[in-house]
Order: sequence, then C-alpha cells, then structure tokens
Amino acid sequence: MEKKIVKVIYTDGEQDEVKDWKTIEEIKTVFYYDADWKANRHFERQFYKIEKDILWNLYDDNVKDYAKDHLDLKDEDDNDCDCDDKDVSDFEDDEIMAELSRRKLFGYTNVNIITVDLFTRFSRIITVADNKDLETIILDLEKKYNL
Repeated sequence: MEKKIVKVIYTDGEQDEVKDWKTIEEIKTVFYYDADWKANRHFERQFYKIEKDILWNLYDDNVKDYAKDHLDLKDEDDNDCDCDDKDVSDFEDDEIMAELSRRKLFGYTNVNIITVDLFTRFSRIITVADNKDLETIILDLEKKYNL
C-alpha cells in the first residue's frame, strides 16, 4: 500500500488530519463498489482536504528550494548556457524580412518596395538608437494612427 500523509502538525501547534480514513479494501466492502477505479477515487478523495491545506500553507520559496535541492530543477530565470540573448541586430535584413513574410506580418496589400525599404531602414535605426527614443517614436506613431 502506498504511503499517505494523514496528519500534519504546524509549528504553531495547529493540526490537520484526515478523520476516519479507510483503506481501499474497507471502502470496497462498506460502499459495495463494483469497480476498482471507483474505490480508488473514493480513497484518494479522503486526502484531498489535507493535501490542499498542506499546499496552501507552503511558502513559494520553500517549494523552489526543495525543487532545486532535491529534484535538480532550475529556476526559469537561470540561464546557464553561457550564451547571449539574441536581438534583431544578430540577423541579416533578408532573414528578418523572410520571417515577417512567413508570419504574414506584412499584410497582403501593403508589401511593396516602400515597405521593404522602410523595414530595412528601421532595422538599421534599431541597432543604433536608444530604447527610450524608439519607444517614444513608436508611441507617437501609435497615437497618430489610433493603434
């Protein structure tokens, strides 16, 4: 039989426990279940409240530390690949244009020599401009065109 937590005592003395819990065999006899899955589901439901209470009272940091120390999991923000994050300047113009086209971000009616030139020019600006300046320019354009 698998092990289950049936009682928890917190540091402040508060207790949570499963009252009158029954084994699967007892459940089968008392409730006359004809299928094992019904008895197993009834058995598992006995522990629902205490499991929920235990999880509710855990601190996020404790769970993260346990996962790192005992399960060899990593924080999603940790980057151990020793590689720099890529930005748009790492790609050639034609690669960017091909990706925009593949994702259909051009739209079908506006793809012409002017828009291609605009993207090329804008990609050059992105590589040298300050992020605050770019944000200001884009916000002004969005306001102007009600986007």
